[in-house]
Amino acid sequence: MKQLYLLLSKNQKKIKLLFLLSYISIIIMYVMSIWGYERFDLIKNISGELGEKFGQITIVLLTATLIPGMLKRFGILKRLSSILILFRRQLGVLSFFTAIAHMGFNFSIPYIASGTNFIPDLLKNYLTGFAAITIFFLLWVTSNDFSMKFMGKWWKYLQRLSYLAILLLILHTLDAGSKFSLVLGGVLSLEVLSWIYYFKKSRNQTVSIIASN
Repeated sequence: MKQLYLLLSKNQKKIKLLFLLSYISIIIMYVMSIWGYERFDLIKNISGELGEKFGQITIVLLTATLIPGMLKRFGILKRLSSILILFRRQLGVLSFFTAIAHMGFNFSIPYIASGTNFIPDLLKNYLTGFAAITIFFLLWVTSNDFSMKFMGKWWKYLQRLSYLAILLLILHTLDAGSKFSLVLGGVLSLEVLSWIYYFKKSRNQTVSIIASN
């Protein structure tokens, strides 16, 4: 695990370039789908499949961004946590892009391609998913060093909106009848347990220090 961390750390720039290529690839697929949705049945069929896959990928990536914090609070698998932290920001940004792609391929692209206004239907039937993506957008635009320095402690508070996004995604996946709602429910439960464990451990340490003095 240590050697893997050193290898990834040494090649951070190259790996981050792969993330950048992933963002660009998703944008290209999105634009091509809008262009060809009404022109080619193949693109229309592929768009539907991509929408489902990107939704699943979003959940996996979001989970990956939360794992380091949970492991740190539980005090286990520190090296694995360190590996994920190397690219935590990039994973978060990629989860935003895949979430947008999920909404696009599953919902908005057919409307855009046909020139129909999709906003009323979005707010009526897909409000939880749209709210989650709105939170992802806020996290995305603040995922940079400038925002961290400018916002100070408030940056961490803003990042914790990811918990609300998970709750919204649970409601969204339940409404869609997806089994991934169970995955998200498990992730949120572990997140809560890790905080309970962390605060309980901190309290015990404080009590021990006071008692020793």
